[in-house]
Parts: sequence; C-alpha cells; structure tokens
Amino acid sequence: MRSTFHILATICLLGASLVFAQYPGAVGRVADAKALWDHVHALGYLPRGFNAGGLQSYQFQPWRDFVKKNGQDIFTATYHQIPQKEKRKSRSHFGRLARYAHDPSSPGPNGVINKYAIQAVDQLIESYATHQEALIAQQAAENAAAAARRASSQGEASEVRNAVDEYMSRKGDDLFLPAQPHNH
Repeated sequence: MRSTFHILATICLLGASLVFAQYPGAVGRVADAKALWDHVHALGYLPRGFNAGGLQSYQFQPWRDFVKKNGQDIFTATYHQIPQKEKRKSRSHFGRLARYAHDPSSPGPNGVINKYAIQAVDQLIESYATHQEALIAQQAAENAAAAARRASSQGEASEVRNAVDEYMSRKGDDLFLPAQPHNH
C-alpha cells in the first residue's frame, strides 16, 4: 500500500513538473522543439522518428537534417566542457550521441541518462529551436516582400487606371475630338 502511494505521488509530481516546465530561450517559442524537449526529459531517449506520442504532428526531416549537420559539433563542444574527472564516465554516452548525430533514424541505443549527455541534448534542442525560429522569420520576411511586390505592382496599375479615368472625366477635354453630329 505504501509503495503504491509513493508510485502515484511520483507520477503526479513528474506530471506536474512537465506542466510547469520552463523552456529555455527559443525552445518555448517553437512547437516541435518544445515537444522534443518534453519527449527527451520525460522518456529519457532521443527519438528515431516522430511517431511517438507528442511528436506525431511534427515532421522528422527538419530535426534529422539539423542533427546530421550540427549535432556532432554541439556534442563535441559540450564534451570538452565536462570536468576532466567526469569525462571517463561520460565517454560511452557521448559515443552514443555521436552515432545518433551521424544518423538520427538508425537503430541503436539512444538513451540519454548521463547528466552531461542531457546537457548536450538540451543544447542541441536549443540550437535547433533557434535555427527553426530563424527559418520561420526568414520565410515570413520573404512572404512579406512578395506581398509588397504584388501590392506595388497592383498599386501601379490602379494608379495608371485612376489617372486615365481622371483625365477622361475632365470637362472640356473633348475639344480636340472629331466633330460628331448632334443628332447621333
């Protein structure tokens, strides 16, 4: 009975910690990075695909491409920041992270339980969120520029049309037109 109570209390506390989790920097502003953060911190492993609960509505390819391009550099930089006496304990975990960075969708161990490996994954997710945020901003700027070009081209055509209409509506502009009989 007592162990059941402790298990339920632990589950409730873990659930509450996820609900009130504070996301660093851009992670809180990018939905798929937020879902990745929750997934890694709740389940303790990196996804091989986005078919797990909470990740299903996001595309795996942008994450996969980012990890393949930047993962090894981020993991290496984090590994070099580990205190020397802790590096030996963390070496195998960072070996797994290196294999994951090489191909995020390949099978193999992908658990993240070492505190330094978790820091490295956190850094990777933060970098991914910043990257995605920059892509979203760039896309928004391109869309705004295209809309401005369309509005400008439509605006010039309407200005010409308005000028012609204004000219044609002036009184006395028909003096130089060929004479027409009044009875037509």
